[in-house]
Amino acid sequence: MMFSAIFFSLGCRTIRIIRILNNDIINIKLIKWFLLCCLMWFVLNNIFIVFRLSKMKLKYKIADIVYGINSACFPIVQERKEFEVFLCNGDSDEYPTVEINLTSEPINIPDDAEIMFDCGDWAMLKTNDGVRYLKFYGNKELGNSWIAEMPNSSFDIVNIHYPEQMLVDGVLASPIRYPLGREIAMYRGLSLGGIMMHGGAASYNGKAVLYTGPSESGKSTMSRCLRDSKYDFKMMSDERPVISLIDGVYHACGTPWPSSECVVGDYTAPLKSIMFLVQFPENKLVPITRKDAFERIMKMICIPWFDKEMVFEFINVIDNVLAEVEVFEIHFKPDTDVADVIADYVSSVK
Repeated sequence: MMFSAIFFSLGCRTIRIIRILNNDIINIKLIKWFLLCCLMWFVLNNIFIVFRLSKMKLKYKIADIVYGINSACFPIVQERKEFEVFLCNGDSDEYPTVEINLTSEPINIPDDAEIMFDCGDWAMLKTNDGVRYLKFYGNKELGNSWIAEMPNSSFDIVNIHYPEQMLVDGVLASPIRYPLGREIAMYRGLSLGGIMMHGGAASYNGKAVLYTGPSESGKSTMSRCLRDSKYDFKMMSDERPVISLIDGVYHACGTPWPSSECVVGDYTAPLKSIMFLVQFPENKLVPITRKDAFERIMKMICIPWFDKEMVFEFINVIDNVLAEVEVFEIHFKPDTDVADVIADYVSSVK
């Protein structure tokens, strides 16, 4: 649409220049036909965009990425409650950052595709030219296996073959769920300068903190403490928050992939600190070095370690994040008093 408008404007300016120069070589009828063609192109291009948007059966916005799901073969429903807050309104005109195209036509994985990862439930493959395929095995007896193709390095297009056996009463559930949703978020997020973490995130007065740690360190406990405190924390996630680069500033963002506390929030706020959880008899913040933080955070980010080509890009993003935000150990008792420490910290930073 933008290029059509520019082209049309240039055409009009060209005609004005020609008239000023009184160039008799140009036939005025030819000019009129030229203008008509520009106008037709402008109109048809807009009709095409509206048509493409009308095929979007579902549209989500998660961590500043708009997922548009197209299906020309069967209707789609959103059946999971945790995704509801991320659905775009019907009047939203935001064009998708990621287009997900559903088809009943088979997707054939090339012979040169190498298996990078296979956990038994699903596998990730990559061809020599960098096309990636996610294959979900499903249940052979039910015939509910499916294949997703990510054909380019920006990961802004995903083509998915769903067999008709996966339809329930003629309707298909949204594909933005495990494992595909998480993998798309990791790959596409990375292409935009962001990463996904194992941890929790919350914002207070428009500023966010992200807390993380190994299993049993207290991620769900911290989420519960902040949620139940006297402060108005906006809870983003208790399992997989995303750090996104938005307008040159790193933000913490909520996602629809929760843990035991089922914390899901469609909130985004500038990230001020990453805090590593340590259960302790006293609530306090302990500064740590960037080197120490880097070593710890490498264990807590969601990285497709099997995809060696992408690992170094993830490392670069982590380094950039740690250069911009403060890092601490948060020593805490499992009660709401820890919210005082975090609220005081957030209130003290710009």
